Amino acid sequence: MPKRTARPCSIDDCDRLVVARALCGAHYRRWHLYGDPLGGGPFQPGSPSKLCRVDGCGRVHFARGLCSPHGRREQRHGNPEGGRGGAVLGIASRVQPCSIDDCEGLSQSRGLCWSHLNRQRYRENPKAWAAYNHERRARLRGAEVESFTPAEVFERDRWICGLCRRKIRKDLRWPDPRSASLDHVVPLVDGGAHTRANTQASHLDCNLRKGTGGSQQLSLIG
Repeated sequence: MPKRTARPCSIDDCDRLVVARALCGAHYRRWHLYGDPLGGGPFQPGSPSKLCRVDGCGRVHFARGLCSPHGRREQRHGNPEGGRGGAVLGIASRVQPCSIDDCEGLSQSRGLCWSHLNRQRYRENPKAWAAYNHERRARLRGAEVESFTPAEVFERDRWICGLCRRKIRKDLRWPDPRSASLDHVVPLVDGGAHTRANTQASHLDCNLRKGTGGSQQLSLIG
């Protein structure tokens, strides 16, 4: 998904926020379809400052002049300020920039853009994010997916590389070539599943060599 920034579109008289290639979402779609951000029929740019009509809410409107949270309240309670908590939802405005210096992304949560937020989440729980990334790759390829962490597989295999049959040191971390890596016995690109039965512990460099066609010789290393 293109990353939104706090800068306005580069097209004259368009004040929408940039999505990609210095263009707002509407002009970016025209560039993608016609090869020209001004291609196609007449263009009527919308207002980027259209905020939720509920007083005190700084979010950009989603539909019917309401942001997504207030829109859901109107659907459930018939009133955008209905339900517990009323109009004060305690959420930051989506038009605020990321709190990281020199970052032009928009704040999404904790005052951070998606990119910096994900980096912070990874630092807080790297094992959970490693598992998430493996599952995401498998789902994108339509593979069967089981939920488990790489550490479970490493412990099951007693920290022995399934490719070269040598010990994996627990104290080494990525990107050390001898650090632990999760290997799919039948690769995802070949239709393999992301399951415990189709995964094994491996050294990072062994896993990379397997990906470049060197796996046939790895099991012969002594």
